[in-house]
Amino acid sequence: MVLIMGSQQLPSPVATLLKNRTGKSCEMSLSATYRECWERTVGSKGGVFVATATTLDPLMGLFTNSAILSQSLRFTLRGLFGIELSIPECLVLLALFVLLPLCLMKNLDALAPFSAMGMGGVFIALTCMTMRYLDGSYLPGGAFHEEILTEYRPQFGTDCHPWSFSVLPFLCMAFTSFDMHYNSPRFYTELKDASVPRFAAVCGSAFGVVSFLYLSIAVIGFLTFGEHSQSFILNNYSSHDPLAAVARLSMGFSAMLTYPLNFMGLRDNLLDLLGLTDKFNTQGKLRVFIVLLLCCCIFMACFITDLGLISSVGGGTSVALVAFVFPAIMFKEAVRNYYYLHGPGTDEKPGVWTQVEVWLVMSAMVVMVVLGISGVISSIALGA
Repeated sequence: MVLIMGSQQLPSPVATLLKNRTGKSCEMSLSATYRECWERTVGSKGGVFVATATTLDPLMGLFTNSAILSQSLRFTLRGLFGIELSIPECLVLLALFVLLPLCLMKNLDALAPFSAMGMGGVFIALTCMTMRYLDGSYLPGGAFHEEILTEYRPQFGTDCHPWSFSVLPFLCMAFTSFDMHYNSPRFYTELKDASVPRFAAVCGSAFGVVSFLYLSIAVIGFLTFGEHSQSFILNNYSSHDPLAAVARLSMGFSAMLTYPLNFMGLRDNLLDLLGLTDKFNTQGKLRVFIVLLLCCCIFMACFITDLGLISSVGGGTSVALVAFVFPAIMFKEAVRNYYYLHGPGTDEKPGVWTQVEVWLVMSAMVVMVVLGISGVISSIALGA
């Protein structure tokens, strides 16, 4: 059984450590992109594989955002206006009137003031879910118990052990919560007064706040519906529940702001992977590419709608590579090749703590790889 995308608490320290090491690797190798950092620290070998992984990573994120947006819109229209639309119809409406304008923006600076509002939307969703848990509206005899399908109603007290293999897909879903590592070099270079300590503070505080919010959502959702909790927990709630409608709108707003970040990562990495960056160097050509790419993404999202399977399989594969494997290897090689990166004649040596950091990140990498592989196998076997 899996919960809402974003149950983030478990790997938070590891993700923070490795993302910060990505920033430190960029500083040591004077790199501005993920692939550039890899090739300057590790070498050209494996560069195409890294580019492929950093392209698939945001694509998985787009599928996740699409599932949240389309399912939230579908339930909201059904509950508030009695309009019944299919998932593809919801995606087309979202693409035309919301996603396309956002993806066509020259830069995402205009969205910066709305970032806090996106987090506010998650907090509102958590508040609504907590209120419904406390008032027991979905328990037998509650106001909305009979309005939802039997397979969505609360179910507790079975023999499922909390530490069985069924928890592994949940861990892989948690991996996706600390994604965006493919944008780490961009975030580091664009950070005001960029430095490793400042970057570490930003990553740590951001991951900490989001960890609290999403872990709380996962716990409240499970306490409300138990083993019948859906991969997108808001699907458990009645379409006629006004608080659930507010929660869906809030989560949809948050996913809407995340979509262009994932799309930007997919666009840039795909152009780099295909060697087409120079050919789409004008605004007009880039707009055409954006429209075509968005159409492809929306078309695929019409068939890939299982949020649990998307998050668990994607988390255990592309996300695990980009967030845990590549950063550890780049940092290790950046330290090993320190003299070459800074030119001949340098007398500055990596300190003892840096060597300890190498050991920590490599150990974390091994643990996360084992969990990722196990989670993917379990997701496929259990049907997520």
